[in-house]
Amino acid sequence: MPTSTTGSSRAEHIEGETVTQAPKPVDGKAVLKMASRTGNATLPLSDIGAGRLAIQVNCQGKGTLTVSVTPIGLSFPLECVDHEVSSTYNEIRLKRARSEAAIQIKAPSAVVWALTVEQ
Repeated sequence: MPTSTTGSSRAEHIEGETVTQAPKPVDGKAVLKMASRTGNATLPLSDIGAGRLAIQVNCQGKGTLTVSVTPIGLSFPLECVDHEVSSTYNEIRLKRARSEAAIQIKAPSAVVWALTVEQ
């Protein structure tokens, strides 16, 4: 599986990140973890509480990966490159709890990705 072995000065490159394991939670409890996935996916979330919802994504391979959180409305892209892992971290503060939500990933089939959603 792809991992990062080359150094880079790109802002979205974090040394040591990988797509073969889900990113470690930064400051919370993981409510969803995925690793070594390719292409599009819809990942259900249930019983999301009010407060911080954070999403970390790593990707590798040429193309743009887009993450959307429905019905919350958070959406962001991550530019993925060959031979290096790109990373991003985004969070939103939810005013109320949600019984159902979903993470939607749109990515080219050549892009390998991993993510962690935490609260």
